[in-house]
Amino acid sequence: MTSTPHKQATTAAHVGCAAAAGYAAVKTAWGLGSTVGVRDTAVLENFMAQLGGPLIAVWATVFLALLAGVILQSLVQPWGRRVSRPLRASLAWLGFAIMTPVALLGLAGTVAKAVAGQPDPMLTPAIYIGVYTCFVVLGLSFAVTAWRTRHSEATPAAGSLGAAILLRQTERRGLRAASPAARTGGRAAARRRDRVHRGERAVGSQVPLAVRTALDLANTAAHGGLDRRRARDRAPDRRPARRPARSDTSTAGRSAP
Repeated sequence: MTSTPHKQATTAAHVGCAAAAGYAAVKTAWGLGSTVGVRDTAVLENFMAQLGGPLIAVWATVFLALLAGVILQSLVQPWGRRVSRPLRASLAWLGFAIMTPVALLGLAGTVAKAVAGQPDPMLTPAIYIGVYTCFVVLGLSFAVTAWRTRHSEATPAAGSLGAAILLRQTERRGLRAASPAARTGGRAAARRRDRVHRGERAVGSQVPLAVRTALDLANTAAHGGLDRRRARDRAPDRRPARRPARSDTSTAGRSAP
């Protein structure tokens, strides 16, 4: 089965949301007091204090992860069309430009340190690899989703709620995009018809009933007389033909000298 651009964009958006959720889950666990993947708690607390405390170092990043999921879904869901698409696409491309290179560099540095036997004193290599992998997947999901929805809005599968909403919006856009001259001409014709109807009603209301009745009878009689005259003209002439006058040759012969 072939995959449409909308399906590809939707899949990429879901994958990106899963990556953002994985990162948010780790940070939420740290904010709630968990030490999963932490080598030295004191080093982690010192690092958070330098960034402004747990509110900035933990919960702000959780909010950013949720915002990334919202941006991805806004590119493929009907409710996202309430916001200008250039704005949504710009945020997606910005996320790709920031997260992908940073994540690739961090992943390469983590692997190099692990191979060299110089692990980070704060977190385990598994946490770094997991977090940077989530960043890479999220950045690529931004790019794929923005690219596959670049032509206006990707068309959802037929029969879905998104298809119905998109069809309705398309019809409204088509009505708005109709020729101004055609719309003006149609409105002018409608106004003329209304004026004619109002004029007929006004004239009819001003003429007395007796006069209108007399005019109707006269019109009927005139049409009736015309119809009878036309019927008489079309009827065949049944009168007998006149006989020609006979000349009296015998009398004329006798009177001759």
